[in-house]
Amino acid sequence: MADPARDEIVIANAYFVPGMQLQRALLRAARRGVRITLLLQGKYEYFMQYHASRAVYGVMLDAGIEIIEYDASFLHAKVAVIDAPGGAIATVGSSNLDPL
Repeated sequence: MADPARDEIVIANAYFVPGMQLQRALLRAARRGVRITLLLQGKYEYFMQYHASRAVYGVMLDAGIEIIEYDASFLHAKVAVIDAPGGAIATVGSSNLDPL
């Protein structure tokens, strides 16, 4: 198992439909006091992804997770930065956070 985040998680992703494992990991991190920011696509592009991502907004917001919707244009960023005891973990590129 990877080291848990200590202070901050930042995720920028167009299609955020997290599976249960990722949802639970984010909620556990939020309960530990980790600051979590999700930069997500706010512009309507695909019916399923648009509505499915919003289905998890409530539980994320209730846990103190900040959600910023980018709606100036389509967001196709796929970036995650997580601080961990052994050093930062970062991903850039093809990593849509949805089960598709």
